[in-house]
Amino acid sequence: GAWQSTLARISSWAVNLLVLALAAVGLKTSFSVLKGLGIKPFLVGLGAAVTVGVVSFIVITVLTGLGVV
Repeated sequence: GAWQSTLARISSWAVNLLVLALAAVGLKTSFSVLKGLGIKPFLVGLGAAVTVGVVSFIVITVLTGLGVV
């Protein structure tokens, strides 16, 4: 009982702090600076995101097929 309550509280704090950190990063973002960087960093980030998504999908599909998940 007490352990579950503590874990729920920690989880809630973690989510709130993550949202706060992401908001701080977003509010500090200068779009004029990003525009000056060009398209290359955007494409690298997009490629990384697509790679992570594809690998995650494959791993989840394989683990589900094996009955692990």
